[in-house]
Amino acid sequence: MKVIQYEYAVRYLEHMGIEPNSKNIANLLKTAPLSSCEFSPGWNNSGWLADVLYIYPNKVKKQTFENNREAILQLKEQTHKAQTLAAAPNQSSAGDFEALSGMLGGGGSS
Repeated sequence: MKVIQYEYAVRYLEHMGIEPNSKNIANLLKTAPLSSCEFSPGWNNSGWLADVLYIYPNKVKKQTFENNREAILQLKEQTHKAQTLAAAPNQSSAGDFEALSGMLGGGGSS
């Protein structure tokens, strides 16, 4: 892990145009550690094992069911309630139309 951490820090600093000396590397690893990054494997068509490791600094963690079960279930329930409420006026308006049509002498659905 130290090799990946060192390589990440050096490449990050070089990309930013900062000299990758030990002081800058230590400072970077304090302010933007690997734990705040998202990782993604990559392949170069050389086999089944990943050849490349892509590191995306300062990525916000994705919401996964395992990490945010309660929040995701609440959001799903709220969405379902909103959809149910949105569908309810359409159903009642059809019934209202039939009742109004019956009052006006229209055929309705007889």
